[in-house]
Amino acid sequence: MIKSNSITYMNSKNTADIFAKSIVHTLWIHSMLFATIVYVILVEYIFIQKGYLNIFFLNEAIAGTASIMIGISFAFSGFGYYFDFLDTKIAYRKYFGLIGFWYAFLYTFILAVLNPQKYVYGLFIHFWSVDIILGCVALMIFTFMALISTRWAMRRMGVVYWRRGLRLGYFAYILLIIRAVIIEGDMWRDWFAYPHSLPPVRLLGSIFAGGVLFFRGSMIISDFFHKRKNNSTV
Repeated sequence: MIKSNSITYMNSKNTADIFAKSIVHTLWIHSMLFATIVYVILVEYIFIQKGYLNIFFLNEAIAGTASIMIGISFAFSGFGYYFDFLDTKIAYRKYFGLIGFWYAFLYTFILAVLNPQKYVYGLFIHFWSVDIILGCVALMIFTFMALISTRWAMRRMGVVYWRRGLRLGYFAYILLIIRAVIIEGDMWRDWFAYPHSLPPVRLLGSIFAGGVLFFRGSMIISDFFHKRKNNSTV
C-alpha cells in the first residue's frame, strides 16, 4: 500500500529525488486527480446500476475508490517487476496508498454519521459483529502503514522491518474481501443466479482485489523460480 522509497522518479529524461518538494507536489496532484476520476466513474456506474443516487451510494463509491487506490498502490511493484517502462511510475505507490487510506477513513466517518445507532452509540453492542471487527482491523493496519510511510520511520525501523510492516497491507486487503463477502454474499449469489443488472460494486471491487493479490502472488512465484534457476546455474 503506502510505500515510501528511494527509487528515483524520472521526469522527462532527468533524474530527480522523489522527495524533492516539486516532485512530491506533482505526485500528490496526479494521484488526487486519478482518485477523483475513479470516484466519478464509480458514481456514474452506481447511477446506471441503481437508477438513482443517494448519500449511501455516494459513500459506497468512496469505499470503492479507496479499494482501487490501495490496490493499485500494491500493484505498482508488480508493474515495475513485469514491465520495465513502468519503473519510473513506482514513486506513485506511496501517494496512491495514502489517498486510498484517507478515502477509507472518510468512508468510515460517513458510515458512522449515517448509521450512528450501530457505529456510534451502539458500537459496543455491535462491536463483535464480523463486519465491524474485520473493518476495524483492516483500518488499523492501514493507519499503521500510513504512519510508517515516511523516511524517518524507515530509518528508525530499519528497511527489513519497515517492509514487513508495509506488507501487512495485503492481510488487511484480504480481510476487506472477506468482509465484503459477509456483507453482500447473498446479494452476489442472487445476481449470479439472475443477472438482471450490472454487477454490484463490491463484487467488482472484490474481484479487483483478488486480482491484485493474485498479481502479487505471481511475482513471488516468479521470483522464487528465477532465483532457483540462477542458483542451479552457479
